[in-house]
Amino acid sequence: MKRLFPCFCCVCARVLIACSWRVNRFLIFAGVMFSRWLVMAVKVEVDKDACIGCGACVAICPDVFEMNDEGKSMVKTPEVDDSSCAEQAANGCPVQCIHLKKK
Repeated sequence: MKRLFPCFCCVCARVLIACSWRVNRFLIFAGVMFSRWLVMAVKVEVDKDACIGCGACVAICPDVFEMNDEGKSMVKTPEVDDSSCAEQAANGCPVQCIHLKKK
């Protein structure tokens, strides 16, 4: 008995026309792998005058941000290789005082 794939075609190795189910799966996998190569290093800065000290950035990304003695956010790691955490913190800042600069 031949094993059928979710697209209900015959064994894909014997199909001459590209099976859309397998092509889509490959493109999704390739996109995930390719996006890991596109991760860019960024420099993280906080405008201390604009910061209100809500702590959202520290809650979202504790590896990069911490609260100082004045109750305001400060950057613990100014240059990060994986910017996803820092981008989420910048988007979650209510006063938009976190700035990311590509290196």
